[in-house]
Amino acid sequence: MAAAMFGFPYWQVQFDENGKPDTHQKMALLREAPQQKLRHLFVFSHGWNNTVSIAEDLYSKFFDQIATVLKQRGVPTRGAGIVGVIWPSIRWADEAVSITGQRRAAAATGGRRTQRSDADLILDLKAVFTKKKQRAALDAMAHLLDTRPRDTREYARFQKLMAELAPQSLASEDNGEQALLTQAPAAVFKQMSSGSSRTRQAAAGGLADFTWDGAREAARALTYWTMKERAGVVGQRGLGPLIAALHNADKALKIHLLGHSFGARLVSFALAGLPASATGPNSPVKSLVLLQGAFSHFAFAGALPHDRNRGGALKGMGDSSISMGTP
Repeated sequence: MAAAMFGFPYWQVQFDENGKPDTHQKMALLREAPQQKLRHLFVFSHGWNNTVSIAEDLYSKFFDQIATVLKQRGVPTRGAGIVGVIWPSIRWADEAVSITGQRRAAAATGGRRTQRSDADLILDLKAVFTKKKQRAALDAMAHLLDTRPRDTREYARFQKLMAELAPQSLASEDNGEQALLTQAPAAVFKQMSSGSSRTRQAAAGGLADFTWDGAREAARALTYWTMKERAGVVGQRGLGPLIAALHNADKALKIHLLGHSFGARLVSFALAGLPASATGPNSPVKSLVLLQGAFSHFAFAGALPHDRNRGGALKGMGDSSISMGTP
């Protein structure tokens, strides 16, 4: 059964890293949405975030505001529904979260602030890197960050272990991403350490070797790159086909895509996952809203500024996959 969110029926669909949706949630959505006789369905994806509760908090706050505006204008919420996308992304535990997330964390620890070790931060990544080789690599990386050997060969080993977490394709929008795995590890890690707040604190205390701090930051940057790639995979292989299935179940349903941060990339790449029968005037997608989108702003470009012979990864899809029909 659909839940309720500020007068809107709400469904949640969780995807794995390959874009496969939870079967029960998918079937419930495809069965129940047509029964609701909806005119509009808002599909919202969170960004770089590894907890369901923070994603739900984002959706709740957004649609609370939408419901308030509709009420002020005398517009009923009837006829519109919401799908909250959940996908396996990651936010490192030492990074700032929303105010609500901070309050929940404080409540869980009795108000105490806890400092996570580098090894703990790495091991937390097992929540979204689930393959056997990836988990073995994370164990080894955590050990190296815990012991911090002075052997430069161990820097190369750490870099090689990082490669187990990288996306399958090395094609990227930023050559700096590839440099994390291809350039001399000591140089990469020393460069990465310069921007670390922990390194600056250590420097103030008179400590000298910051290379392993840089290794931790390189791993952080790599996971950011990997989650960016994953967002596109989940959008194209998972959300796109789900939208097509919704369209087949209810031809009159108008779908509106919303995404925040990497979620903007996810919903944009969903356009690439639509079959030809659901593009052009036949597309069920009527709008695309990108909030603080964290991906190349050339993705929809017809020609790249540095290579006029190539277009962006989503060239033309803003025109061919979104049908701007009647509201």
